[in-house]
Amino acid sequence: MNQQHYDNVKTMLDRWAESKSVGGRCADGMPNQSTFAPDARIQSIEDIEIETNKIIVRAVDTAVYELPTLQREAVTRYYGLSKFSVWIAQFDVLFDAAIESLFKLLKNRVVC
Repeated sequence: MNQQHYDNVKTMLDRWAESKSVGGRCADGMPNQSTFAPDARIQSIEDIEIETNKIIVRAVDTAVYELPTLQREAVTRYYGLSKFSVWIAQFDVLFDAAIESLFKLLKNRVVC
């Protein structure tokens, strides 16, 4: 995987983590309390961007939970979303492996 793909997946993970940190569920792509709250009307280019962000967040959320357990734990630890962990591992190495796994999972779902 080249650096551009790594950076693209990392950016998608950043969006996902931002939506998770706000709280709420990701069923609609973004939590209800988010600034990206869903709006059924698309009236501007910004509305299209919001809808695109929701699709990306949903795809990343699904892909993160498809990761092997330690890779998923590395991602949630990296973003401070892990509440409690009993794992002892090299999470920086696992995070890079998770990025590669996410690229493989996401390349057919969203453009990365």
